[in-house]
Amino acid sequence: MNQQILRYLKLIFILPLVGSSLVACQPTENTTNRLQQLINTVVSKPEFRSTSYSVTVRNLSKNSDIVRINSGKGLSPASTIKLLTTALLLDTLKADYCFETKFYLNGKLSKEGAFKGDIIIKGAGDPTLGSQRFKKHYGSNVFAAVCDSLTQMGVKSITGQFIADLRFMEGIKAHPNWNWADVGNYYGAGPEALTYHDNEFDIVFSTGAKQGDATNIKRLDPNVDVHIENHVFSSRVNSDRAYVYGDPYTNFRTVFGTLPINKSNFSVRASLPNPEKLLFSDFEASLAESGIKCKLVFKQLDKASDYAESECFASIFSPALSEIIRVTNHRSVNLYAEHLLRKLGHVYKNSTLLDSSLLAARNCAKHIFTDTLGFEQIDGSGLAASNSITTMQLVELLDYMWQYSPEKKTFFNSLPQAGKSGTMSRFKDSKLIAADLRAKSGTLSGTIAYSGYIKNRSGEQLAFALIFNKYDMQYKVLRKHITEIFRLMAVY
Repeated sequence: MNQQILRYLKLIFILPLVGSSLVACQPTENTTNRLQQLINTVVSKPEFRSTSYSVTVRNLSKNSDIVRINSGKGLSPASTIKLLTTALLLDTLKADYCFETKFYLNGKLSKEGAFKGDIIIKGAGDPTLGSQRFKKHYGSNVFAAVCDSLTQMGVKSITGQFIADLRFMEGIKAHPNWNWADVGNYYGAGPEALTYHDNEFDIVFSTGAKQGDATNIKRLDPNVDVHIENHVFSSRVNSDRAYVYGDPYTNFRTVFGTLPINKSNFSVRASLPNPEKLLFSDFEASLAESGIKCKLVFKQLDKASDYAESECFASIFSPALSEIIRVTNHRSVNLYAEHLLRKLGHVYKNSTLLDSSLLAARNCAKHIFTDTLGFEQIDGSGLAASNSITTMQLVELLDYMWQYSPEKKTFFNSLPQAGKSGTMSRFKDSKLIAADLRAKSGTLSGTIAYSGYIKNRSGEQLAFALIFNKYDMQYKVLRKHITEIFRLMAVY
C-alpha cells in the first residue's frame, strides 16, 4: 500500500487512540498560565491597538498548549506559509528526492560524427537548474556531463533544432493574486518547466554624484535579450528603492525609483522572461567549450511526437530535496516554494495547474489540522497577501513534523537558527541562542510572522507561531516586542 496512504490512515485511526495532539491538544489546567499572562501583557500595550495578532505556543514534550491568544483567527502569514509547502512535499517525496531534466536526440549520426536532427530538453520543474545558489552542485559548467555524453557517442558537430519541452508546467506564468509591483522583480519570478538561473538577471546601473541625477544602465548580467526602459534617478538615500515592472510573457522591463549616489556598479535584480532561451545560449557555449561544433535553432515543443521515438541520452539531476528545502526556508526563496507547490500537485493530481496544486496541499493539510477554518492557501511562498492561516494550524504542522514525520530532522534543520543563519541571524540574544531558537520568518507590507521551535529553560521543546497583521508601529519597535516574546518562551 502507498506509504502516504498508510500515513493518513495512521493519522485518522491510530493517533487518536494515543492522545495525539493532532486530534485535540488540550490546554494546560490553568489556561491563564504565567506565560500566557506575560505575552498578553506584551500584546496589550497601546501600540498594538490597531494590530490583528495571534499567538500559539505548544509544549511538545508535554503535549499541551500553553498559550492561545486568538489562536483560531485566520491571518496573512507572509513567508511562514513556506513551512506548509516545504513540509508537505518533504513528507511526500522524502529528503533524497531529486528533480531530473532529461536530454534526447532525434536524428542521425554519421560515421564522421556529424549529427543532423534535434536535441530535445524535457523540463520537469527543477527549481535549481543553473542556480548560483547551487554552484557547488552544478559546477562551473551546468551542461558538462551532457556534452561528455555526446562526445562519448562520437558526436563532433550538430546541425538542427534545440527543442525545449515546457509542457510540465501548466497554466499562466504570473500568479493572479500577486501584485503587479512584485512580478517584475526577482522575488516575483514564476515557476517554469525549465527554470534556469533562478529565473532572474541583474540590471547593473551607474548613478550620478547629485540628488536627482539620471542613472545609466551599464549592462545586463547575464547578457539576456530584454529591453529595459530606465526611469531611475540618483538619491542621497543609501538603499535600493528601484522596482522593476514587466509582463512575464514579454522581454520588456521598466524600472522606476531611486538608487544611491556615486555608485559605479549597482545591481538591481529582475525576473527573467523565457529562461529557456538563456539556457539554450549557455548550452551552445558548453558545446563549443567541449569542441562540438553546432548550428542549432531554438524551438519550443509543438507536440509530443517531436521526439516520441527518441531515447534519453543524458540527465541532469538537482540537489536533494532536503537541500532545496533548506535553501527555501533559510533564504525565503519564493520561486523554489512555488515550484515545490506545483510538484505537490503533480504527485497527487497529476497536474501542475495552480488550482490543482493548491487542492493537493489542502487535502494533505486536512490530515494534519484539527480544524481548517481560517485556512486559505493562495500560493506556495506567501507573496500573496490573501493567504490565510491560523497560528494553531501552524503549530499543529510543527507538532506533526516533530512527533510523527520520518523527515523530522531534515525539516528541523531547514529552519534558520537564531544568531546564526537566515533572517534569524539578527536575533543575537544569548538566551535565544542557548534555547536553540529556529524559525521561519515572514514579512509583507503590514505583516510580520514567525513560526518554529524553541526550548524552554527546562529543556522542553516548544512549537510556536506568531502573526501580526496591519501593525502601525515602527518595524524596530515590533521586532523588540517579538524578541521579548521569544525571551519569555526561552525562560518559561
